[in-house]
Amino acid sequence: MSRPKNAKGGRAAGPLGSNPLGTAEGVEPIWRAGDASPNSAPLDRVLEDSLKTSQRQATYDALRPLSVGLAILWALFIPFNVVDLPRETRTPVLLHDFVMVAASLGLYFLIRKDRVPIRWAGPVMMAMACVLASRG
Repeated sequence: MSRPKNAKGGRAAGPLGSNPLGTAEGVEPIWRAGDASPNSAPLDRVLEDSLKTSQRQATYDALRPLSVGLAILWALFIPFNVVDLPRETRTPVLLHDFVMVAASLGLYFLIRKDRVPIRWAGPVMMAMACVLASRG
């Protein structure tokens, strides 16, 4: 189905006029995020906030399985440390391992009960990385 021709033989203008990217009467143009327009700043802010929220949610969703995995890992270290380490160094290392198992399980139960806000997901992950490095 084609548009009717105008008097000069060309195609008649559609509802948006002769420019297919133009605007219809009473309709505001749609601006993209990078365009220089007075309305682009709020859109950029909304997109940035949406991205940050998505990143925080993804990090938060990874915390629960990570905390359980770390608790299991730290629990597996305990019997090996009892057997392999000399008596003088065994106590501090075992204490560290028991504290890490308790902290990982505590984090798991807090996340399971939704007691950890999503905005804390990044700092909690960073703290867990520092704790992992403390083992070295």
